[in-house]
Amino acid sequence: MQEKKETRKLGKVIEEAKKRIVPDKEETRKVNDFVQTILSRIKEKIAEEEPIKPLLVGSIAKNTWIRGDRDIDIFLLFPPETKREDLKAKTLAIGRKITRNVMERFAEHPYVRMFINEFQVDLVPCYKVNSSLEIKSSVDRTPFHVEYVKKKTNEEVKNEIRLLKQFMKGINVYGAEAKVGGFSGYLCELLIIHAGSFIDLLRKATRWRRKQVIDIEGYYRGKDPTKIFQEPLIVVDPVDPLRNAAAAVTTQKMYEFISASSFFLENPSINFFFPPKEKTPTTNTVIDLMKNRETSFIFIVYKSHFNVSPEILHPQLKKTTEAMAKLLTSHDFEILDKTYWTNELDTAIFIIELQTKRVPLIKKHVGPKIGMKNQENFLKKYLVEKREEVISGPYIENERWIVCLKRKFTEATELLNHYLTLEKQELGLPPLIKKAESFKVLLNTEIKELMDQFNGFRLSLTRYLKRKPSWLQYIHESSF
Repeated sequence: MQEKKETRKLGKVIEEAKKRIVPDKEETRKVNDFVQTILSRIKEKIAEEEPIKPLLVGSIAKNTWIRGDRDIDIFLLFPPETKREDLKAKTLAIGRKITRNVMERFAEHPYVRMFINEFQVDLVPCYKVNSSLEIKSSVDRTPFHVEYVKKKTNEEVKNEIRLLKQFMKGINVYGAEAKVGGFSGYLCELLIIHAGSFIDLLRKATRWRRKQVIDIEGYYRGKDPTKIFQEPLIVVDPVDPLRNAAAAVTTQKMYEFISASSFFLENPSINFFFPPKEKTPTTNTVIDLMKNRETSFIFIVYKSHFNVSPEILHPQLKKTTEAMAKLLTSHDFEILDKTYWTNELDTAIFIIELQTKRVPLIKKHVGPKIGMKNQENFLKKYLVEKREEVISGPYIENERWIVCLKRKFTEATELLNHYLTLEKQELGLPPLIKKAESFKVLLNTEIKELMDQFNGFRLSLTRYLKRKPSWLQYIHESSF
């Protein structure tokens, strides 16, 4: 009886979600009319002698878009012999002929973003090739992706895809961009094609493990694709067996999806699809959360006009976070966790939480065993070459030589300031950070002014401090 009740509840939640995400006839007509209009305008602006063809791609082309989406993706198919610099110049020229509200963006190669009425239109150049195995850039596969999904789906399957996309948005694992590291729209489509329905996909996902392999077309039947692909989730691209369509999915996002799938099946709630809007806390509330942890927070604030796409910016910020954490760890500071935030325009803030901001002046250094070949070098080093650093020793403890050394840096802020000012080359910082206009290292509540200035940073820091996935609040106590 209880099982039937839960099944009915699950069905009701699914039906409610569908009502909210499937576009109605009026919205569908409006989007389709705009698409036809913009395609006609693009064709008009392409010079007669140019062998360029516009092609609608993305979720609109596959009819897997969610109600309210206003993002239109149109590819300009160029002959394979076109020079890369011409792709950029001609695409930008066509965009400017259509609207003045144009932004030039950069991914693997430049593209144009246009804002027309309530629609965002990305105009992306690619090469027209006969096979996905002949591609010259990664976007050249996209037309083949569209063709495959359209061939493999009907209206019922498309609505199941919409459910999965909205579910992933609700649990914050949707988006293959670098700052998310989650599931792309195309990957969602493949997962539903593989499983057949949204619920069946969730049930399968609860049994996923690291190095999970999904090979819809059976390209690797009798073979082991994990020898080729190293990512935690492997979904062989049906149009290119040498590509993992899930390559962007991080281990973190994979396991968040696995867990959320399990809990949703046990505790169905519309809030998994549409979580309540988060309230941005006050600065004082966030400061109190920090103080209650009794740890030390280091904030490294960079100011610079980044002037690059998020896909270029975020990997460099992640690399910088790792470099700073590695520096602190190498000097014996114990890191609890680390992250970063950026407004993607002119400010990046690296956040490192330490057990303590200070380490003792003395560091115990264990040397070689008594009588070993390197004993002489050890004694020479600390009796002669570096004796100023030695506070006690060398002495023998059990079977080894020991010295107690004086640390050069005992404060985390002092260490970071020194290296970021005088020895930044040793840190291996990426180009954007090396070229930054200014930086400062702040400790704990010294970040208060920037919290007041950036609501997004305040909300991001709050999420870090709380860390609990939003969907856990929908789980009933009786489930445990």
